[in-house]
Amino acid sequence: MGDLFDKSPREWTRKPSAVARQKRLVAKIHAAGAQVVMSSHPLCFLEPEEVLAQLKDFAKRGADVVKLVPTLRRRLRLRHQRCRRRLFSAHFPRSCFPGNG
Repeated sequence: MGDLFDKSPREWTRKPSAVARQKRLVAKIHAAGAQVVMSSHPLCFLEPEEVLAQLKDFAKRGADVVKLVPTLRRRLRLRHQRCRRRLFSAHFPRSCFPGNG
């Protein structure tokens, strides 16, 4: 849903009219009593700060659950996994990372 109404690189639209439509849709889903998952699958390498910015933006749009699926270069995988855990735990305490459930 990250680029619903405006196909975008990294599945993350920043077009104001598309974001407004997403927010209206999220409000309708909430009014129906359901929760909203907003996810993106850019499948490219992203720095932890880029991931956090995108997830925070999805949360601002009203999503109850935010998800992002980047890829990691093999040699950086462990270092970035540890960094993400520290960085995201303060903003998304219910985050799930490989290896910690």
